[in-house]
Amino acid sequence: MKLPQKISPCPVVEAVVEIRFEPCVPGDAVFGLLYTGIREDFPQSEAHPVLQIPEMIRDQDPMLRYTPHYKLLKDNFALQIGPRVLSISTVSGYPGWNSFTPMIKLILGKFFAANIAKNIERVGVRYINLFDLNIFQKMSIDFKSNDVDFRLNSSTVSSTVLNDKTISQLRISNEAKAIVDGKEMSGSIIDIDTYVLSPDYDEKNVFEKIEVCHVDEKNMFFSILLPEFIAEHAPEY
Repeated sequence: MKLPQKISPCPVVEAVVEIRFEPCVPGDAVFGLLYTGIREDFPQSEAHPVLQIPEMIRDQDPMLRYTPHYKLLKDNFALQIGPRVLSISTVSGYPGWNSFTPMIKLILGKFFAANIAKNIERVGVRYINLFDLNIFQKMSIDFKSNDVDFRLNSSTVSSTVLNDKTISQLRISNEAKAIVDGKEMSGSIIDIDTYVLSPDYDEKNVFEKIEVCHVDEKNMFFSILLPEFIAEHAPEY
């Protein structure tokens, strides 16, 4: 199946590339070492409220293990940094993968140049898509039990899918909310987080894994939508 490069209007409200790692420096030194190399590219920065929690509690709470401590902004991109996590995301309108890729490569280069990681634990690509309709009625997946059609009710479905080279966590809801350009929007969400565990610690290899995750995420997204629904959204190939 040939996949579209894009559909219109674009449903992507957030696209994120995330790297989780084991640091080889003290956790509180990670931000400073990274910021030295990126301050000219990301001049705006802010601290997250998680820093108000004592460090001892943060270190012991597994829910906070991969929580970013700082957020940096530049144009349409947000960079988030924590003692064990680095992510780059789009914040206002998805520019497309070809426009996103140069920023991913830039941040990846800065990350490896900073020498802050002992190894990579996880590389992931996540897309959150918002539709202003009941998306279950536009999908190739059927949700029925006897006389009950779950597509017509408020429903949320989650699944973990094992691909050939990646793992995808899929979440679909027909009653969800998302912040788009500072406004709260309601509708249906297709949230796909595709990742690889423990890739080799090598810049080229990590980027290749990011590309593989992107392809698998895109395949999953279009495979669950009805072909006629895709055709109604001006697909560009």
